[in-house]
Amino acid sequence: MRDDSTALICHQCNGWNGHYKPGKTSVSTCDNRNNQCASPKFCVKIVDPIDPEYHYITYKADCWFENTILTNATITQTIDNKACYSWSDGGIPAKT
Repeated sequence: MRDDSTALICHQCNGWNGHYKPGKTSVSTCDNRNNQCASPKFCVKIVDPIDPEYHYITYKADCWFENTILTNATITQTIDNKACYSWSDGGIPAKT
């Protein structure tokens, strides 16, 4: 049995920052502050900057239950608190 009193309460949603696509009418799930999850490990925010010409980034906020994160097709890193990690698909040229 898990003791939720020691768990982190994280925001769980998908959203964006910047000037989102013209005509986009759906509401971000990050506008709903009741979207929560609990994790004994970490809260994460995974950002996809898409392309600089679009002037926005999408992101996902969620609970993370591991001590590691995949930062490349073959590289796993141990997570440090309050750290940011870049991701690459390992291709040539790499998609980052």
